[in-house]
Amino acid sequence: MKKTLVALAAVSAAAGAFAQSNVTIYGTLDASVAYVKNPTDNTGKSATYLNDSAISTSRWGMRGTEDLGGGLKANFNLESDVNMGTGANNPAGMFRRSAYVSLASDQYGELRLGRATSVAVAHLVSGGIVLPSNAMHGTMLIGAGLAGDFFVPNAITYVSPSLSGLRASLLYAPGEQAGDSSNGSAVHAAVKYQGSNFTVGGAYVNVDDLTGVATPAFGRKWYTIDGTVTLGKVKLGAAYYDVDHNTGATSVDNQGYILNGSYQLDPKVTLFAGLIKSLQDSSAVSLQARYALSKRTTVYAVFNRADNGTEGVNFIPMYIDAAKGVPDAKQTGVAVGVMHSF
Repeated sequence: MKKTLVALAAVSAAAGAFAQSNVTIYGTLDASVAYVKNPTDNTGKSATYLNDSAISTSRWGMRGTEDLGGGLKANFNLESDVNMGTGANNPAGMFRRSAYVSLASDQYGELRLGRATSVAVAHLVSGGIVLPSNAMHGTMLIGAGLAGDFFVPNAITYVSPSLSGLRASLLYAPGEQAGDSSNGSAVHAAVKYQGSNFTVGGAYVNVDDLTGVATPAFGRKWYTIDGTVTLGKVKLGAAYYDVDHNTGATSVDNQGYILNGSYQLDPKVTLFAGLIKSLQDSSAVSLQARYALSKRTTVYAVFNRADNGTEGVNFIPMYIDAAKGVPDAKQTGVAVGVMHSF
């Protein structure tokens, strides 16, 4: 009898171990007061905004994991935007940022199924290649014609384990068009080597033409070669990019480079500076200062300057829905705000 009870207790304990799971609610709320000169044209007019997401996109989400045993885990992630000015989520969908389920293994990597952040964009932004804030990477990627590549629907994503510092990610999204699976399909890829105080890597995106549908779109492809280095309190990043974006009416062939740096002045104060320069005739700079009130709350100030030419590449002066890049214009944006994470 005692042996039976012991055996049942062991089975119950094992079942409990395999069923271990957790769910976390998380988010970031970012609001600022912003002043922009020439927000939509070159008339010299200015506007003041209650700006949402100047540094980091305001969002909330749920993520969870279940230990399946044998080094295997099941994960999920649902993530939604929230507009700090109106309280609304993005019209594109409740969980437009992320909605996937995955199986993950330390030995074999992670396979995700569902809407996901582009592995190429994540490589540039979270990797510190582009200045880590909407104030700069929104300016860069949107200005370069890459706004449609942030989040990818119907995605199949694989993220490899780290192999002696080398990690690769691959995303494929089928076009889901009868008779031609490549029509409207997308491939996103990134690779990075992490050294002791440096990284080198690159990213690639190829979106096939989506034709023969009610709202046709056209192809685009881009790649970067990039890296970072950390020297004490200083971190530097650089990238070369090449964009070929066919909108149907126009074709944007844009090359350029990105330079950025950060300096940890003290445990609470961090300074940032970034530059994007199109090899055609446009450029943008961003200067930032952040002061950490706590581990989760930061106040900040941002200065942006976009100097656009006439060759079709127009960087935006601030990450604001109402603002847009104006050709042959100099645009300035200034913002002060607060950001809280939970």
